[in-house]
Amino acid sequence: MDTPLNVRTKITEQFGVPKIRSVHVANNVVVDDGYNVKDIERIISVENLQEFLGTNESNLEVLFQRLVDKMEGKEEPQVAVLTEEEADKFKKEYEERKKDTEDKGTNPKGNVQPTRGSKKA
Repeated sequence: MDTPLNVRTKITEQFGVPKIRSVHVANNVVVDDGYNVKDIERIISVENLQEFLGTNESNLEVLFQRLVDKMEGKEEPQVAVLTEEEADKFKKEYEERKKDTEDKGTNPKGNVQPTRGSKKA
């Protein structure tokens, strides 16, 4: 498993993998973190990762990347699901703003739109 040591440590702590030996450091580099690779491989299964991440994704590479991202504190984008009523409300507001800006000759940011034949400054 080629993951940063801090992420590997968080994964082993999260899934309760026991350390079987002490950490071995040589020349200020961690050579062995004390975990058995077979123990870690056993917990990194599609089923375990699906349950932990709360997803139906079945690709182990995708699941593992999501696990690493979660251990590194990267947030997944949140998806908002609107009711039909809410969607209609926002669509109506958008259409009103769009019409208002067209009537004023401005774009949504409030900048004046050039008219035909006019030169840009």
